[in-house]
Order: sequence, then C-alpha cells, then structure tokens
Amino acid sequence: MGLGNARFTDLDHQQADWYQEALKILGDNGDVNLRAQALIGLGNASRSMKKNEEAITYYKDAQKLVGKNSHLYIKASDGIKYASMFLNYDNNKKQNLRGK
Repeated sequence: MGLGNARFTDLDHQQADWYQEALKILGDNGDVNLRAQALIGLGNASRSMKKNEEAITYYKDAQKLVGKNSHLYIKASDGIKYASMFLNYDNNKKQNLRGK
C-alpha cells in the first residue's frame, strides 16, 4: 500500500493498481484494518480521477470492515463527504450546462 500512498505509477501500474493488489493478497480473511486502508486508498485514487460514485462505494466498503470509533471509519466518512461534495458539484455543473 505504500506504493499507492506514494502515488507511484509507471507504464504498467496506476495508483489504484497497488491497492487492488493489496486487497488480492490480503483476501477476504486478511487483516481488516489493512483491507480498510486499501479500500480507502482506492476511494482516494478514484476521487482523484473524478470517479466520485466509485469512490463512495469504496469508502462505504471500508466502513463496513471497521468499527464506528475507528480512525479508519472516520477517514472513510471524510472521503464520502468530499466525494459527495464533488459529485454534487459535477452534477450541478452538468445541469447548468444543459440549461444554457
């Protein structure tokens, strides 16, 4: 996950690829905190690519893994808030363009 967090990319890997790889290695029975971190990383990577609906799904999946008092739950909540804000902005922008 460090490579994803470092935003390392090359010709063969995008930032999200590292988080996907981490989830694949961890599997369904891997450490829930590491899985949540990878999902949050995927959410962040998706949000940076303006895929806000996809980002929200990743953040919600991360929240399902950890308790509500976890710092990761709070981090995912922040991600949902920002992705929703940008999603609403993009939708409003599209509606305004249609109205002109």
